[in-house]
Amino acid sequence: MFVKLLSFKRRKVPACGAEEPGPWPVRMNPHRQGVQTGCLCLKGLLLGLLWGLSMHAPSGFAGTTFYAAPNGSTTNDGLTSSTPWPLVYAIAHAGTSNTVILLDGVYTNASPINILVRGLTIKAQHKWGAKFCNNPGTDAVFLWPLGWDASFGTIDGLAFSNCQYYAVLFRDPGLSNCVMRNCWVQHTGQTWPPTHAQSGMQTYPGTGILVENNLMEWNGTNSPGYNH
Repeated sequence: MFVKLLSFKRRKVPACGAEEPGPWPVRMNPHRQGVQTGCLCLKGLLLGLLWGLSMHAPSGFAGTTFYAAPNGSTTNDGLTSSTPWPLVYAIAHAGTSNTVILLDGVYTNASPINILVRGLTIKAQHKWGAKFCNNPGTDAVFLWPLGWDASFGTIDGLAFSNCQYYAVLFRDPGLSNCVMRNCWVQHTGQTWPPTHAQSGMQTYPGTGILVENNLMEWNGTNSPGYNH
């Protein structure tokens, strides 16, 4: 909307929403109605911008950072690298739109580790320093399960080796804007029967799913078509 104010002398523009006294002529777009004479109000524009941003990012996206370690303790507060939580405890208690930093070490948690909240970022403190080796279980090491709105999730910089199932599985088809990046996955998903297409990671159809800058090697079974 463009409103051009034409005045014959200097005057003070009234507060937004107030009625301006005096015969100040205003030229406006004839297709726009209800514009207060002499008032340029940005309130509606700002509210619109904020609403638009909220539609593309999870609520409270500037969240808290927590820390996890193989030797973490539930008696810690999880807020510093000196007071980390155990991994599964950290994932369960971090909450929406927060970040869990994984300190260097080997994590042997049984899979799956379910991601059930929106906007959760799981990131290695140092690239490939957080390692998941020989993890048993079902489905995947990190699983976005069916029926949970856990969009805007991120896995960043983790290393996986000789895990029984997928390293990462974005299983819910309603997910959007989930990311797997900078990870190293090797010799994973090899224990399934030859007729099963197990591999390093998998995603079901979703919106804005991004898999980038990962090193994937020697994953899946040894059967032709599945050794990838």
